[in-house]
Amino acid sequence: MSLKIKAPAAASGESYEPVAAGTYPAVCTMVVDLGTQESNYQGDVKRQPKIMIAFELGEDAGKRSDGTPHKLNRRYTASMHEKSTLRKDLKSWRGKDFTDAELAEFTPAKLLGKGCMLSVVHTSVGDKTYANISGIMGLPKGLPPVKPSDNSLVFDLDDAEAMTTYATLPEWLQGIIAKSPEYQAIAAGKANIGAAADEEF
Repeated sequence: MSLKIKAPAAASGESYEPVAAGTYPAVCTMVVDLGTQESNYQGDVKRQPKIMIAFELGEDAGKRSDGTPHKLNRRYTASMHEKSTLRKDLKSWRGKDFTDAELAEFTPAKLLGKGCMLSVVHTSVGDKTYANISGIMGLPKGLPPVKPSDNSLVFDLDDAEAMTTYATLPEWLQGIIAKSPEYQAIAAGKANIGAAADEEF
C-alpha cells in the first residue's frame, strides 16, 4: 500500500501526558509507513506491513503542560480488507463504506489534513495510564475543522526521498521503522553507494 504522503515530528525528550478520556475534534497530521513489522502474541509470530496514523486534538482537549496540543496515533495493518481495523475505522470516519472504484484509488495519503472526531479511552498498564483511540467518526455538520499547529508530514518507504524524510522523524518512530526489512534494505543500499564512492576517490 503506497502512502505518497508526509508526517510531523514530535519534540525530542517530551514526557507523556494523557489527555482526559472523552470525544474530541481532531485533524490527521501524520501518515507513516512503518514497513513490515513483527508481532508475537502468545507464541503466534506474524510479520505484516503496518502504517501509523496520527492526529492533533483541538482546543476542547486542552493543552499539555508545555502549552502544546495533545496528539494521539493509532497503528494499523496496511490492509483494506473488509474485516480489517483500518477499513472499519475509515468507514466510521467517512460515514459510509468504500465502493470498488474508491478502493482502487485509495491511498492513506488522502487522510492527511482531514478532520474527525476521536473517541479516547484510558488504559492502565502497571502504574501508568495511557490515552488510546477507541473510535474515529466524521465531524458533525457545522463544526469547523481543527487547524494543526505543525506542518503535516508523510513518510513512505517507497518514496525516493524516504531517507531524507526519515531523518526528520522523532527518534522513537525512527526506531520502529528501522526494524523493518524495507528500511534495512534502503539503508544497506545507501551504505553500498557510499562505499563505492569512497573507492572511486
